[in-house]
Amino acid sequence: VQATETEDTDTYMFQKSGNKIVRYGIDGIELRDRKNQTLWSDHYTMENPQMISCGDAIAIYDKNGTKIVVYDADGKAGEITASYPIVKASVAGQGVVAAILENNGESWIKYYNTDGTEIASSHPNMDSPGYPMDLSLSADGLWMAVSYAYEDGGKMFPYDVEQERPFTWEADRTYHLRIFVEDSILLLY
Repeated sequence: VQATETEDTDTYMFQKSGNKIVRYGIDGIELRDRKNQTLWSDHYTMENPQMISCGDAIAIYDKNGTKIVVYDADGKAGEITASYPIVKASVAGQGVVAAILENNGESWIKYYNTDGTEIASSHPNMDSPGYPMDLSLSADGLWMAVSYAYEDGGKMFPYDVEQERPFTWEADRTYHLRIFVEDSILLLY
């Protein structure tokens, strides 16, 4: 066990990525090994940086801003400028990024290559399939799961995770499921 004194816990966040530690904040990022040695660092400016990772890929996005910076084991791999403010993002192992964007009550789901080029785009609405709440990419970036909320009879569905009730399948009972498919996105309610 090794203890290291640090004075930057108020301005930086620390998160594990594989067997390494990422130190990031509003003005930059460092990747550190188990001995707390800096492997690489980079500077950027963000008001509300959020980190996501998958394997060696790390993405820092500015929540409610438009910047996403992607890193790999060797350092900065690319930078993405979103067309609208970012609500949530997800990264796959090779550095592709999916993001939920929002502007004036409208939402978009954008899928970007590491260099910032747009691979795919979706403009969901409240009627179908609903408002995107969260998303996640598979490790290889070929699959994307999106959680949507939709309005039905004046109520919003699905409920937040903290409000969900456990569900038990009963034998010999018929269940009605709602399935939404859009391109490579499948939703089951």
